[in-house]
Amino acid sequence: MLGGGAGDNYNLQFLNHTETSDRPHFEDDGTASSGGESVAEEDVRSDLEKQYEIIAYLQGQRSAPGMGWITPRQIESNLRIDLQGDDVPVAEMLLTNPKVRTETLADGTVVYGYQAKFNISNRTDLLAQINRCRNGVASKELSDTYDGVDRDLEDLLVGGDIIAVANREAGDRTLFPRGEPFYVELGGIIRLSNDKRAIFGESADMDYTKEIKRGEAVWTGNQWFRVSSAVKEGPLSDQPPRAQAPSSVTSIFSLPKKNEIEGYLHAMDEKHIPLDRPLNEQALQNMAESQKALTVHGVGAAASLLLNPTAMRKRPRSSNAFAGSVASLSKVQQNNGPSLTLSSPAMVYCRARRHGCTSDVRDMFLATKAEVSNLSECDLHQKLVKLNLIPEGVPIQRPRMKRSTGTEDGKPKKRRYYTKKDQKITNGHLKGTELGAILSRAAERQSQGKSVGDGGM
Repeated sequence: MLGGGAGDNYNLQFLNHTETSDRPHFEDDGTASSGGESVAEEDVRSDLEKQYEIIAYLQGQRSAPGMGWITPRQIESNLRIDLQGDDVPVAEMLLTNPKVRTETLADGTVVYGYQAKFNISNRTDLLAQINRCRNGVASKELSDTYDGVDRDLEDLLVGGDIIAVANREAGDRTLFPRGEPFYVELGGIIRLSNDKRAIFGESADMDYTKEIKRGEAVWTGNQWFRVSSAVKEGPLSDQPPRAQAPSSVTSIFSLPKKNEIEGYLHAMDEKHIPLDRPLNEQALQNMAESQKALTVHGVGAAASLLLNPTAMRKRPRSSNAFAGSVASLSKVQQNNGPSLTLSSPAMVYCRARRHGCTSDVRDMFLATKAEVSNLSECDLHQKLVKLNLIPEGVPIQRPRMKRSTGTEDGKPKKRRYYTKKDQKITNGHLKGTELGAILSRAAERQSQGKSVGDGGM
């Protein structure tokens, strides 16, 4: 029986149609007899092969209207498999297959649907599921959840919402949630090229080749891209291994020199950054608004949003992969008040961003890392004092913070007394006395619902 794991990949090339009407989608092949009649070709498929085709068909229809439920009549029309007739054994196999969900209608008809490991139907649910998997989740376990999940996974990776680690043993990637983002703005004011697949800077003293590498993620127009590493026409998945972008959003190593010798499809120099795909309509609108604001307010008004420590106080709950509008950013500014010191909300799109520090800063750190690691705390403290970076009396280690006791002002700590709820008050000390006998008789009369005196007890 074909149960299959959550990461099984089915060949769906024959499912290019979405027709689910009762009319057969194709005619049976046959050979003409002498009387002009046609004899249907005998079905030589085994029950296991029929089950495989049904599962592949259900997977292709999982995003169809009606929650992806398929009737036996639709299966017969498209696959020539009669689950209510000659192929009843196949129907019994489907009932016990973990990749198939079934439901019985009021008229007794059994409908079938594809069952993925995770109940995910859109990008928001996808990001939420990965964030719940602290120990990681295999990419194959998510690849069959809904149509377009592979594109959404790539957008989440490039946007820095999740982390992908290559699993060479399984030939797959393990996806992990990402913590707080760390963005760095690239130098210069950017503008969009004519072909809408590249951005270029206007500052004279900048060099984009030292700030970002091919294959790394770059943000512009509130949309994330990868710096193009293509050596031929086609998407990134069709490129040779030497031109593939890293699974992460940053890379320590550059792509092979062979790519530069043979030539990249899109040029990159000190002023231009080629993108792996054109900007969408919303990103184009954001870039156009930024150019208008730049014309009105001038270059000096394009202050860095990332330099403001209160601009991004915590990680946003929604995904960073899709582009927002200028109007939505304006609402954020109104809520934050004076936190965003920009002349116009569109000015934020005048600069490009990347994940992590720039390439030249990273290279400088890696080159001097060995010298810093061999430096003791005492030597480091002496150098900091010598350079007047810290006062001489500052201790090497920060003192541990003490727990507040509430007596720092010199006044004694006040004691608070609490009365327990439902506390039963007893008069045990009055037992054996005349007053205790009176209270006992009054309590007995009160339990019987009788009056015990003026005003009651």
